[in-house]
Amino acid sequence: MIPRLDGLRLQLLGLVILPFSALLLVVALAGTHLHQEAMRHMLAERDVRAVTLAAGTVGERVQHRRELLAGFVQRMPVSAAALLAADPPSQFDAGLALLSPAGQVMSADPAAQAWVAEIPASFLGQAQGGGNALAILQGPDGGTVVLQAAASAGTVLVGGTRAATLLESAAPPVSSPDSPLTTFLVDGTGALIAASGTTPGVASLLDHPGVHEALQGQTGSSYAPAADGEHIVAYAPVPGTGWALVTEEPWENALSPLLNTTLLAPLVLVPALAVTTVALWFGARQVIAPLRRLEVQAGQLEHKAGFALDAPVGGIAEIQHLQASLASMARRIRAAQLTLRSYIAAITRAQEDERRRLARELHDQTIQDLIALDQRVQILAMDLRTRELPQAALADELHHEAQRTIEEVRRLTRALRPIYLEDLGLVPALEMLTRDLQADLGIPIAIRTTGAPRRLPAETELALYRIAQEALNNVGKHAQARRAWLELAFSEDGLSMAIGDDGVGFSPTDAAKDPASQGHFGLIGMRERADLIQAQLEIASKPGHGTQITVRLSVPSAPAV
Repeated sequence: MIPRLDGLRLQLLGLVILPFSALLLVVALAGTHLHQEAMRHMLAERDVRAVTLAAGTVGERVQHRRELLAGFVQRMPVSAAALLAADPPSQFDAGLALLSPAGQVMSADPAAQAWVAEIPASFLGQAQGGGNALAILQGPDGGTVVLQAAASAGTVLVGGTRAATLLESAAPPVSSPDSPLTTFLVDGTGALIAASGTTPGVASLLDHPGVHEALQGQTGSSYAPAADGEHIVAYAPVPGTGWALVTEEPWENALSPLLNTTLLAPLVLVPALAVTTVALWFGARQVIAPLRRLEVQAGQLEHKAGFALDAPVGGIAEIQHLQASLASMARRIRAAQLTLRSYIAAITRAQEDERRRLARELHDQTIQDLIALDQRVQILAMDLRTRELPQAALADELHHEAQRTIEEVRRLTRALRPIYLEDLGLVPALEMLTRDLQADLGIPIAIRTTGAPRRLPAETELALYRIAQEALNNVGKHAQARRAWLELAFSEDGLSMAIGDDGVGFSPTDAAKDPASQGHFGLIGMRERADLIQAQLEIASKPGHGTQITVRLSVPSAPAV
């Protein structure tokens, strides 16, 4: 049987090819990465060996010059005339000078005139004490001069060597035009003695990788990021000097072209990956893209009333069948929602009608009976006071109790049927509601109105009133608040109503999961009333940070007729 182009088999084939190709690519890239790591390690070991050898050479050069000075002093009587007449060793290319123990210049050749006046006293003292006297001075040409000294009876012979000479004579043999090598010599304080190549661009060489470790006597390598890629840094201490020798070079440039060519081996997967990509593109066009379009349409069901999944999304036959099933289910759900909303609206209207009937009966019958009963109690109290009988106080107490009961029934009547809402509108009704609940709940309830108040359709005003009533009742039941507020803002295109408190708060996410099982019937009722008038209800709350319920409604600015 020939597989259908719009079937799922062809797409599954693509899904099998993709993981396999990805696995090959991962293996190739992993091999390349391991190869690079091995190359980096090999180059680092090479540079460590080279810098260790170079550091040893620098140390030997310094020691050799120290021995030359000592031999020069011991072979001949050192005097100013002898110094001028003798042929000084060529190693001291910065000159020789003869000083007294106090530092006075007895004689100096022309090359030494540039630095002989800058010799530090501590350097002379170290030389006379038989120590390894080393000093670093700046020459007149901007270069660095390394001073060494040997002392005899009554004189100190000081020799100067250009630091660049020491570094050039021991440069690590790893530099090439394709792999520029930076080499620099650092003293024990982190000051630069000499450098070849690019000078490190750091404020203090002690912050440069490897310098601090080398000054502590360690030998090794590290890697440092740079603008042209990662650099290999090798370092080693210079024996007998307290100095450090550091080299730095881009590791990728140090590789031979043949080794760099091996890094291109994963490119053989490009054709296979291209074929796989084409196959997967076809599969994505027939499966993934239609599913995403279907997902977008399904997401719009919640936000667009009357929206259906009828727009074709294309794709394979299975997706088209799925879309047809979802569209049929969406139509049934929409019809069920409309039926449920109509049922809820009918129940709400019946509930309000029953409330009005009860309020009317309480007002027309119960309150009137209580008033008549109170009048009889007052007459009885007057008669008992006329007779000066002790039961008069009891009659007065019954009178006050009857008055309290009448007021309570009137408050209940207002709660069942907000007369102010029907006669004066939403704002006065809410003001009366907050005044009554403030007395019942025992907490201050502030009400604030902004914008130009106007009358709304009776059903809309009643729904907003009931939402505010339920929200404020919840404040008294659950919030444990110290204060509450109600804000009503009118605008040209609608209004918003916010009810808030500073109570214990709750988690709206948890409450929205299954509000009925958790007993949040008040929230359910508020949402249903908001849906009936096509308003948006938002709940903002957090445990310990109070609660605010906001209702936003779009209504025309013209007053209701």
